[in-house]
Amino acid sequence: MKFIIDAKTVTKLSAVLVFTASLAAVSLVGGRMSAVASSDGPPPSFTSAPGEANCSACHASNTVNDGLGSIQISGVPANYAPGQQIQLTVTMARDDATIYGFQMTAIDSTGVKAGTFSLPAQVPAELQLRDNLVGGNLMRQYIEHTTDGIIPTQLGSKAWRMMWTAPAQSVGRVDFYAAGNAADSDNSPSGDYIYTGTAASVPATSFAVGGRVVTPAGVGVRSALVFLTGPNGVTINALTNSSGFYNFADVPAGVSYSARVASKRYRFPTRTVTVNGELTDINFTGLE
Repeated sequence: MKFIIDAKTVTKLSAVLVFTASLAAVSLVGGRMSAVASSDGPPPSFTSAPGEANCSACHASNTVNDGLGSIQISGVPANYAPGQQIQLTVTMARDDATIYGFQMTAIDSTGVKAGTFSLPAQVPAELQLRDNLVGGNLMRQYIEHTTDGIIPTQLGSKAWRMMWTAPAQSVGRVDFYAAGNAADSDNSPSGDYIYTGTAASVPATSFAVGGRVVTPAGVGVRSALVFLTGPNGVTINALTNSSGFYNFADVPAGVSYSARVASKRYRFPTRTVTVNGELTDINFTGLE
């Protein structure tokens, strides 16, 4: 399939890009549904998350997820650590579409915002953030395209990249919901194709913990024993290598440990280590 845009088509596109790529909003007014088009991206709460519709509420001429296109959420880890920053990518694909739009949210099991999306440094900006209440009491955050973020990345698809920061404390399973529009350019909501997608991440149950044991002069201490003692009194240990490095592969998350070092020559201060993510810098320096 060739993708050719002449000057006349460019003129047409400039007039209709905003309309066709924007996901239509549908609001309840006086007991009936009314369609509202946005000029700078979709109104919030149209991701197919619980309690939400998707943009097929207005772009209704074709079957949702017809199998000839897709929306994919990639980069979501199977397990997240509290406060972890993760790059995500949303990709819309359909061979015969000319412009694309999307909206995504992340929620916990109670239906409220889980973590925080942040925008990449782009000029002009291709993404924007919105907040909205769903059902009158569920606050959610949305990330979506702007009018500058609808042109295909390559023939037949468009990708957007953003950062997601996991909640500061574990909130259990986090579900990501996205809806997208693979649009033609006929200046109407008909003929467009709507796709929905999901992804999920759950809190990690264990993490690696490691670091280095060194002398007062900064030289690695070989064959020192590092101990981690949990609140239940259970102790695990690891031996340092020739350069003073040690590692625990699977330390249960969500609790604090007492960490100490046993060495024939040096004394080491005891540390308290809280495991909410991977730790690679739990270092110990010997005392004279």
